[in-house]
Amino acid sequence: MADLLASIASSSSPPPAPTSVHADKLGLTASQVSHFLSEATAYAAGHGMLVQAPEQRYAHLPYCLLPVPFPRQQFELVRLLYLHRLGSLSQVLVDSQGIVLSPIFALLVDRVAADPDWLHEQLQNVLAEDAFTRRLVELSKAVQKEGVVQTAALGIHRSDYMLHDDPSNATSPQILQVELNTIAASFACMSSLASDLHRFLLERYEAQIPSAYYGNVGDLATHLPRNPALHALPAALARAHSHYGRPSCVFPC
Repeated sequence: MADLLASIASSSSPPPAPTSVHADKLGLTASQVSHFLSEATAYAAGHGMLVQAPEQRYAHLPYCLLPVPFPRQQFELVRLLYLHRLGSLSQVLVDSQGIVLSPIFALLVDRVAADPDWLHEQLQNVLAEDAFTRRLVELSKAVQKEGVVQTAALGIHRSDYMLHDDPSNATSPQILQVELNTIAASFACMSSLASDLHRFLLERYEAQIPSAYYGNVGDLATHLPRNPALHALPAALARAHSHYGRPSCVFPC
């Protein structure tokens, strides 16, 4: 978030006009790309995809104009399945045998968090160089010193993946996990809005998008996965609130 605000604050001029290179990658004309950008920016402004920068200015969040083509088979291996139960809101399938790794990662994070002394020791070499992590460790130590009184916790985790494509085509593309994020609530709902933005553009301008970009797959919008984070996260928080058992309590923001 801080990096995003800094990048917006440091940009005093409008973004550059779409170049022929960008248009060529999409198989569109520069005029089409410019029109799509105008429509997308208007959609973002009208649907809350905004961030307040310094001096009370608002800017739309960075977004990809069109969804990036991604192999269906690899996507299915890491597809998030929304479940209406606290503690199993999402499961990640990571291989053809359907091994469910999300609960395993959640258990790992929970056990690490339950052993703060071990965690602090593992992070010791990082603290001198990483002010953010150092501050988190300081807060953790302060809380541990005062004494932990909560007996229940809600974990909101996000696994980030990238597709590794062998340039020689000797092997099939592979899904690689690059991060397990345990501070994953800040922009999760924005990802739902970005998905809706892409659906809006595909439904409105599908006829103008060359089939070579996505392949001959038919109705493009039907191939765009739903992103339920806008509803899943509040549902998880509501279940945690209910479990806490104090109707008058509030979530600090």
